[in-house]
Amino acid sequence: MNRRPAGVVLVVLAIVGAVAVAGPGRRLGGTPVAAVALAAAPAPGDCLIDPLDPLTEFPTDVTRQIPQFGSCPGHQALGEVVAVRTPLPAGLAGGWDEKTGCRTELLTHAGLVERNGTFGLAEPVPGDPVDWQYSIAGRTVWITQIPWAPRSSSWAVCVVMPLGRSLSTQPIAGVFRGGRLPDVYGTCWMSRDVDAALRVINCLLPHVAELIAIGRVDPAVVTEDEVRASCAGQARLVMGRPDPTAGGLLAIRVVPDTPVLSARTRNLTCYLTAADDRELMGSLIGLGSKPVRFAG
Repeated sequence: MNRRPAGVVLVVLAIVGAVAVAGPGRRLGGTPVAAVALAAAPAPGDCLIDPLDPLTEFPTDVTRQIPQFGSCPGHQALGEVVAVRTPLPAGLAGGWDEKTGCRTELLTHAGLVERNGTFGLAEPVPGDPVDWQYSIAGRTVWITQIPWAPRSSSWAVCVVMPLGRSLSTQPIAGVFRGGRLPDVYGTCWMSRDVDAALRVINCLLPHVAELIAIGRVDPAVVTEDEVRASCAGQARLVMGRPDPTAGGLLAIRVVPDTPVLSARTRNLTCYLTAADDRELMGSLIGLGSKPVRFAG
């Protein structure tokens, strides 16, 4: 395991039983427990390594275990460190509570830029009539140096983990700046349409569609053709290839796809599907010149 030697190593010693102040000729009661050495703060891009065997048992709550970190290449990791805070900010607590999560740190680490409370590409298309917003399908959590005693910790790290019980095998840093989105962090589903009943799965599994971005537009001043062209432009940018249809293998879809003129701002969904009835495998974001993968 790759542990950084830098930093101060803290030692926790637990004494179980009655404890008395030792005086001349007096003995201390209780049973000593082996000391536990806590690691120095990892760096962004390091991975949280499962202290259990990742192939046989999946932990239920990593926030109550001593965190162990290592280099991402060569490991099947629970998640990736996307930000480090040292010293520990006041009021910061570990846990899965979305109110204390760290999605801002995740999206920034992935190469997105915050504008007016939403995240988009670092270099948006000039004059694009649609305000496109990006995200990543993953859970974020602050993990402190001593998970069960956050106030005694000297650092905390923001870790992103895939949805479900998948393990991460590829780095997520800079994926929206020319990188390749790991399959486990893609937003995919098993339908060619978008509705309230669809269930999001990660793109490691066979799927029918993958989300590119969510958009907002005023349909009173933008035509349907402009919206479709804008969606295709986003697909071209994030896929990293001049032809986002991959020679006709893929279809670019935007929903709603019928013009409804109104003075209200309308939400749009830009996504990709296979052009035929086949199911896709893997994320298309950052695909570049690599071939499109299909299930089966």
